[in-house]
Amino acid sequence: MPKMRIEESAARRQAKIDSGAETIVGVNKYRMDVQEQNFEVRKIDNTEVRKSQIERINSVRASRDTKACQDALDAIQMAAYSGEGNLLELAVTAAHLRATVGEISDAMEKVYGRYVAKDSIVRGAYGAEASKMWSKGTG
Repeated sequence: MPKMRIEESAARRQAKIDSGAETIVGVNKYRMDVQEQNFEVRKIDNTEVRKSQIERINSVRASRDTKACQDALDAIQMAAYSGEGNLLELAVTAAHLRATVGEISDAMEKVYGRYVAKDSIVRGAYGAEASKMWSKGTG
């Protein structure tokens, strides 16, 4: 429900911006007469970034105490299963032992499962807001 309310609010705001009822300086009002043409665009090589991240994770895993880290992950899973213990404290301990966020999440996922968001679309919010603006003569 909160997600849908945020999407609805965003659609209403976009309608106000598009209709001119809400001013965004430089977007829908007080725009520059001359467009800036020369600006640098940074290009990211996703393959190289991914490769670098994998190397860093492998380096962390190679340098940590594997048994202590696995014991910390097992403690998270057992606490999740039993409902006893402080999961945050156990997760921080595992992180200090160089467990990754993914490994910590996987330990809890084995007990709780993984949350899957439901796809739902906010309908009509933009049109309703835009029609109000147009009927008032502001759009």
